[in-house]
Amino acid sequence: MTDQRHSLLMKAAAVAGVITLFVAIAQLWVAVAEESEGPGAPPEAAAIGDRATVGTWTMRLGAQDWVQEFREDGTTSFRATGPGAPPDQEGTIRFADGRWVANSKSIGYTDQGTYLMPDANTLIMVGEGGRAEWVRVR
Repeated sequence: MTDQRHSLLMKAAAVAGVITLFVAIAQLWVAVAEESEGPGAPPEAAAIGDRATVGTWTMRLGAQDWVQEFREDGTTSFRATGPGAPPDQEGTIRFADGRWVANSKSIGYTDQGTYLMPDANTLIMVGEGGRAEWVRVR
């Protein structure tokens, strides 16, 4: 193969890779927009989506114990104890297709991100605040 032909094939492969990447990103944006009714749109109290997330979850953050309850109707409650703990919160949440969107009605805060359940009792959520690993209580 000549150097010129090799160079041309490499450029074509690079362009195809970039196009594939743009298509994948566009599909992801469409999926997120359809799921959340627009980027960042908080869910109304409705079905939670992924029923495997329903339950009470806990995690320790420094000297604080955090407890989050996700209900089938899409409502959620949060409480934390310990020095400097954030206030109790009530709101809505939806889990679907590896993504979550939450709205705290108590403090007027909306967040969204990705989630993963490596097993039935572990829920890893990544959002604006970073990564949180929750363990199922019940």
